[in-house]
Formats: sequence, structure tokens, C-alpha cells
Amino acid sequence: MNMILKTLALSLTTSLALSSTAQAVIVNIDAAVTGCQNGGNCDGSPHLPPGAYVGPLINPAQLTLAAGSYTITNGAGMAGANPTFTAWRFNGGDSWVWAFEIIDDATKTMLVQGCCGDFVYNTQAGAANQAFAQNYSSTLTLLSPTTLDFITEDYYPYDNAGGIALNITSSTAPVPEPTTWALMLAGLFGLGTFARKRSMYSQHG
Repeated sequence: MNMILKTLALSLTTSLALSSTAQAVIVNIDAAVTGCQNGGNCDGSPHLPPGAYVGPLINPAQLTLAAGSYTITNGAGMAGANPTFTAWRFNGGDSWVWAFEIIDDATKTMLVQGCCGDFVYNTQAGAANQAFAQNYSSTLTLLSPTTLDFITEDYYPYDNAGGIALNITSSTAPVPEPTTWALMLAGLFGLGTFARKRSMYSQHG
């Protein structure tokens, strides 16, 4: 019976571990589609503080996330990522960058600014292979369910090419529902009671 209890306890631990497995989603940001209107703080202005106004926006990619903490990394090459979205070009020339913004759709305020247009390369590979892009990682904490807008940093996207793929991973472990906890604990309690009764009967039988 001790073995059964140990097995159930191990199953409980495993189920909790699986419930905390991070969920990820890829967001593809098309540089030829997304941006914001002139003067809207999406032209590569460096070091915009969180909460800065950005907008009006042009065709942002959108994602609604639950409250929690998230990690944002470069999603190039991952399943679901557009294979051409490793960096993007602006002005119709050979000016390639890796830069994006994540904005609260409800308030149009800045949440995350990835790079700031400081690094311009002659080729897409040059921009994509820079250490900043390859190793990019930032965190975002949402206090309530939030719709996010994703754009490239440009106020005239129509002569652009390429884009950026981001990997958004939840780093918040979901809490099991109360009913799940109750069922698990009831199972442990029931087995424990059964074990004690069996031990008593074996002693007096």
C-alpha cells in the first residue's frame, strides 16, 4: 500500500509539473503591412519609455494574452515563423534592421521596444545575424487579459520588405483548479484510510 501511495504522490507531482509547462506562440510581424502614422513614435526613436503613446497604428499584428508573465525572444526559424521574417528593410533600399514594438491595444501605449533602429545593415542576413537579434530576450508582465499590437518601427510601411518573428512564452505556472486539488487529495486520503483499515484487519484476523 505504501507503494500505491508513493505512486499516487508521484502522479500528483508529475501532473503539477506538466501543468506548469510553458506555452509558446509565434507572432509574425510583416514590415510591409504594420507600422504607425507619421509622428506616432514608431520611426526608430531610441529608448522610448514604457507608457509612451504610439499611434495611430497601421495594421498591427495582434495577440490577446491572459494575465501573467511572458518571455519574448527571436522566433526566426521556429515552427510557425515566416521563413522570410528574419529582419526587415525600409525606404525601398538596402537598409535592413531588426526592430519592433509591442503596444497595449486599449491604451496605445508602449510595453516593449525591441531595439531602436540604431543598427542598420546592407543585407538582411547582416541584420538578422547581429548578436542583439540572435540573443534578444525581454519580459512582459500583464496584470489582466490584454490585447497586444505588434508593429515594425516605421511610419511608412508600404516600401518595406521582410519582417520579424517573435516567440512569446508564458513563464507563469497555471494554478490547478480547486476541484482538481480536491479530487487529488481525496484520492490520497482514501488510500491512506484503506491502508490503515487493512492493517487493522490483518492484525486481528
